[in-house]
Amino acid sequence: MLTYDKRGVGESSGRFEEVRTASSEEDLRTLATDARACLDFLVRHPRVDPRRVGFFGASQAGWIIPLASDGRADVAFNIILAGAATSYGLEMYYSPLTGDGVRPSQGLSVEEIERRLQTYSGPTGFDPLPVLARMKVPRDLSIPAERSVETLEKLRRQDVPITFKVYPNGNHSLEDVSTGARLPYWEDVVQWLAKQGVLS
Repeated sequence: MLTYDKRGVGESSGRFEEVRTASSEEDLRTLATDARACLDFLVRHPRVDPRRVGFFGASQAGWIIPLASDGRADVAFNIILAGAATSYGLEMYYSPLTGDGVRPSQGLSVEEIERRLQTYSGPTGFDPLPVLARMKVPRDLSIPAERSVETLEKLRRQDVPITFKVYPNGNHSLEDVSTGARLPYWEDVVQWLAKQGVLS
């Protein structure tokens, strides 16, 4: 497994740039370039089986991983935990409505939040749907968001090879909101990788 810091974070060089809706297409493609460089490193590494290399990430990786693997035939898997399958702009609109789990929410009901999402007409920024639709790599996504599930269901109906699992009581940290217990996502990921023949 290879992990790396984003630009300007931890021991990584460069400068950290917050992704903004208006520049999200360009910003996320830059981050995807970094992820592709890591994959290239692993594929060439003498101790790595290049047929078993893929991407694994969470949150913002829901946009970065599809971009990083787009057009590549050497990606064995894509695993995204708690990543959005919606436009960047819609997710940036959604988080303040709910408080994003870390800030005070606006006190809106789930129904009101969904109503506002249905009528959202603001800037979309990066939209992952075209990239997701082109992907031929099996993917396992753990996404506790109704809108993302709708998108993924549409892709599945178009015969895009996709697997996803929803943890109904899960939060963005992949914990049960009632008990605080860790969700069994890692066990599910390992089982899925074994089914794909990536793990033996």
